[in-house]
Amino acid sequence: MYTLAQFGLSPDQWTALSAIGSILSALGTLAAVIVALYLAVRDKRSKLSVTSSIMQMMPSGRGSQQPSVIVLTVTNTGFMPAAVKGVFWQAGFFRKQKFVQQPSEHMLTEKLPKELAHGQQVVLTWDLETMRQGADTIVKDLQGRIFKELRLSTLRLGVYTSLGLEFSAVADPRIRDIVRERLRNAGA
Repeated sequence: MYTLAQFGLSPDQWTALSAIGSILSALGTLAAVIVALYLAVRDKRSKLSVTSSIMQMMPSGRGSQQPSVIVLTVTNTGFMPAAVKGVFWQAGFFRKQKFVQQPSEHMLTEKLPKELAHGQQVVLTWDLETMRQGADTIVKDLQGRIFKELRLSTLRLGVYTSLGLEFSAVADPRIRDIVRERLRNAGA
């Protein structure tokens, strides 16, 4: 059997070393509890991933021309189901202005509200020409503001859920270019 003297430690040093070990053990236990609580709560929040883009439809036959469309894809990346109720546009930093948009009747658009379980997605589309006309509402709001270009750079496209949660993403740069073009034409 070993004695404290064989380790080169006095009884006071051994007591101090033992206290440090106890403190480290308590901190490790506290960290484990915090991580466990975080993981338990994390699964109870809705989390939706939103992306927007402009896509060109492929022609379905000879001589037929398909329009460009705006595609908004919403994927449930959380573990809680979420019901997507509608679509909104948002511009601004501090005084954010929101614009609600009705989903189009485009053939690729799914009907809202739509319940999404983990990993499921909903795809919403708008004809680009329809969006150009609808952009006039955003343009009217931007005309009366200072720092129009800065506000335009914050343009976001998103969805809201039945629980009142909002999920959005920065609008595709080509979408912002369309609004910018409408803004310049309106100012001319």
